[in-house]
Amino acid sequence: MKLQINEVKGLDKNSPIPLYYQLKEILLNRIRNGEVKEGGFLPTEEELCREFGVSRGTVRKAIAELKEEGYVISEQGKGVFLVKPKFEQSLLRFYSIGREMQSRHLDFHTKVIAKEIIKPTKGIQEALDISEGEELNKIVRIRHLDNEPVIVESIFIPVKVCPNLLEENLEEVPLYDILEDKYKLRILKVRETLEPVVLRKEEAKILGSKVGVPAFLVERVTYLIDEKPIEVRKSIIRGDRFKFTTELYR
Repeated sequence: MKLQINEVKGLDKNSPIPLYYQLKEILLNRIRNGEVKEGGFLPTEEELCREFGVSRGTVRKAIAELKEEGYVISEQGKGVFLVKPKFEQSLLRFYSIGREMQSRHLDFHTKVIAKEIIKPTKGIQEALDISEGEELNKIVRIRHLDNEPVIVESIFIPVKVCPNLLEENLEEVPLYDILEDKYKLRILKVRETLEPVVLRKEEAKILGSKVGVPAFLVERVTYLIDEKPIEVRKSIIRGDRFKFTTELYR
């Protein structure tokens, strides 16, 4: 059940909705309304207990949920404070992160850390329906939001489809713009899978985060208008900076 947080002034102790959840939604509403700014501190446990007339256990459980959802973090001796808001990406339509960031005028840039010609692994070979010896363009990029690394992605595209791709400006021009404008490829769709994972040592190092922090593994296959697959992309996306949304209808 979704609590109507915009109408909540206090806790309803007669409601079937648990008190910790009501409190979490009230605090979340304050965050969304700008009552707590980025880097600003939430009230202390003692202050929240006194304001809402609840136990420390209730307050701690509400704060724990806000932490799990990536809204706040705590530091010993300092308190609980609001972290940067998550970038929200809809799954209802085809999207390009680079294009989305540009359209929203966000501080977003890309750094290519590796590019080379390789042979496909068995999995990529099957996904792209290519031969074992076919050459692939491999591009590894880090995407930064607000000067903070948030995505590391590996891209694989057959050389015969884009023969000079590694010479392109892969940091400043969205990849799909290059595919469509220079190579005249007509993209029909992508097929994506999202899987919750935790950052491993190398990924955490690249993304400036900690080992074990929640993240998304997003695997994408891009198809042309004739249903031919031409790109495999594997992205590790920080769960504390991104969330994905969709809508379901009966």
